[in-house]
Amino acid sequence: MQLLHDFRPNYFGDAMRKKVPEAPNPRPPIRQFNAGWLESFLKVAETRHFTQASEALGWHRSNVKRDIMALEKWLGRVLFYDHVSLRLTDDGKIFQSDAVKMLDLLKQSRAPIRTPAK
Repeated sequence: MQLLHDFRPNYFGDAMRKKVPEAPNPRPPIRQFNAGWLESFLKVAETRHFTQASEALGWHRSNVKRDIMALEKWLGRVLFYDHVSLRLTDDGKIFQSDAVKMLDLLKQSRAPIRTPAK
């Protein structure tokens, strides 16, 4: 049973029962990383076009664009200059070599698992 006085305004005009403010989150939540982002990034860096990259990957252009945007948000950096044709930013050039290594490592780590057992 709720009492009427629970909802009466106090001296300052606020409700008497105040919600405790949540502590501010010092860091934004970390979004789960997707290896497909690396494939999209490397193909766009190679072709310098979203459409050509999406055709080469066999994906929709909007998915490739969304992958690049998600990767940029996850890294907190802009990876491409978006003009007539895409060019890598300095951060994009630095990340490109690391992305190749990460994708190769992922492929190598999957290889022994995918081979059939004898």
